[in-house]
Amino acid sequence: MARSAAADATPLPARTEFRAQEVLGDRRIYSCHTIEEPGAWSYPPHRHIDCCDLTYVYRGELDQRVNETSVTLSEGSVAIVRPGDTHWPSGRHVVLYNLNFRPQTLTAAGDYLGLSERVDAMLGSATPPVFVVPIAARSRVLLELQQLLLGQHEPNAAVLFRGFLARWLSELTGPTDEPIRATMPAWMGELLRTIETDVERPLTVPDLVSLSGRSGAHIARSFRQHLGTTPSAAINDARIRRAALLLAHTNRSILDIAYGLGFSNASYFYRLFRSAHGASPRRYRVAHAPLRGAAV
Repeated sequence: MARSAAADATPLPARTEFRAQEVLGDRRIYSCHTIEEPGAWSYPPHRHIDCCDLTYVYRGELDQRVNETSVTLSEGSVAIVRPGDTHWPSGRHVVLYNLNFRPQTLTAAGDYLGLSERVDAMLGSATPPVFVVPIAARSRVLLELQQLLLGQHEPNAAVLFRGFLARWLSELTGPTDEPIRATMPAWMGELLRTIETDVERPLTVPDLVSLSGRSGAHIARSFRQHLGTTPSAAINDARIRRAALLLAHTNRSILDIAYGLGFSNASYFYRLFRSAHGASPRRYRVAHAPLRGAAV
């Protein structure tokens, strides 16, 4: 989640200007890079002249001072810096994904989706927009950002980025169930983050007991109360969501994906996947995968 506060009276150090031409040139539609620092990290203050900056906090905490506002961003937070904004980011033990793009690209996506009012509000708000990606969506967002990082110089880079913007605008910038989830105990939120981010680790209910320091019965009651499901079902749901992403965006074989996600019984994996997606893993891959010739 993000915490905001008015910036203190300390003036910003000398700053530089940040222009789209310098970062993107004439042909690129976006740039993407990662920042991974085990200790303290900061970037000099700079003003965006004609480009936007989208930062996703994958790990750690990021302090963003933008204009006259200071915001502390934690895992799962997304911040937007707009043309005209001056910002000064710093963090601790951070892993960040950063995208730079022209505001016209964002405006065009909003117009296409019928979300121009939402985009106008983001670009024109007095304070920098901050969003929190729902826990269930973080695995997918991470995989998409990794694709953008690796594919930014490929011929289909513009298609990849416009697709990302469309999904982000339509699914992640509107109302979500995060306020409801915020009522759950902090330890439970940590468990859900572990389930989602370490989904390829073969977690079991005893692992959840060890990680949370709560009894199995207490964990089960909490999951029923706040999520309407069981711990085992929550683990399997996360695995199946990751399986769908891997089927659509990698050429790993179906059995390799299933075993890699901790399913020792292929028939059980197929049954859960069909129940969740209404199709077998093979049919799902054919319908959704941009890759062709993937192993099955």
